Amino acid sequence: MVRPRKLLLSLFACAVAAPVGTFVATYPFSVVWISRDTWPERLVDSWFFTLGLAPVLSGVTFAAMVIIGLPYQAIMQKRGETDWLSHVGPPILGGCLISVMTMIGILYLPAAALNGFIAGSVFWLIRRPDKDLDEEAKA
Repeated sequence: MVRPRKLLLSLFACAVAAPVGTFVATYPFSVVWISRDTWPERLVDSWFFTLGLAPVLSGVTFAAMVIIGLPYQAIMQKRGETDWLSHVGPPILGGCLISVMTMIGILYLPAAALNGFIAGSVFWLIRRPDKDLDEEAKA
């Protein structure tokens, strides 16, 4: 049975986790990989790169979290596996798979793994599926 409050909380967690993970993962890699002679130009280019690419990747991350992640979370919750690792491992693998399959390519594999790690962690911290099992046990 789907509870509207839990579903809305899960969607909110996806909406927060996707941009947080994407922006945090994209910016450090854009600073490292954009090579210029002077630091201010590199900083400006990296911010342009981050603000240009990150919203697109954030949308991809959000779509993947809603289409793949929420059904996965529901299945894992029914099985009683609500620990942090079960919510972080698959996003890391999914981010890497999406990175390799799309035009982003293998260069952003570390950023994709970091994005999956952060997005999965933020989702778990907001949603806290382990608390649902505690509530069901009390009821």
